[in-house]
Amino acid sequence: RRVRIVYHGGRGAQSSLSIMQGNKQRGKGFQWHLCATIRGHELPPTGYFGFSSTTGDLHDQHEVLSFALRPFAPVDTNSFGAEDKDRLPEDRNVEAMEEAGDRDTGADTLHHHPSNGDDDDDDDDDD
Repeated sequence: RRVRIVYHGGRGAQSSLSIMQGNKQRGKGFQWHLCATIRGHELPPTGYFGFSSTTGDLHDQHEVLSFALRPFAPVDTNSFGAEDKDRLPEDRNVEAMEEAGDRDTGADTLHHHPSNGDDDDDDDDDD
């Protein structure tokens, strides 16, 4: 499974934070499901990232296999039809990211792959 967090900066009601969960489907890539969207809350210009998880069981193992930060270009809303004009900007950006997949967009990207002690480079598509 994967989690995608998308933040659109802006002033006041223009800002939004969306959280999506992706499940890998055989032959189709990832199917993304919107879990939550928060609008009108601005994030500070700097911050720290932390990860936490639980299942409720006595013990379980959760691994952060990859961590990436990417800016993406604004979506050209003129390229959408009239039926798309009422949709949220983050919905259109999610679709654009799904179409692009994980290919290199030329934007600066920060990737973090925690070392697990072995020399094998795991494929990101298996997480």
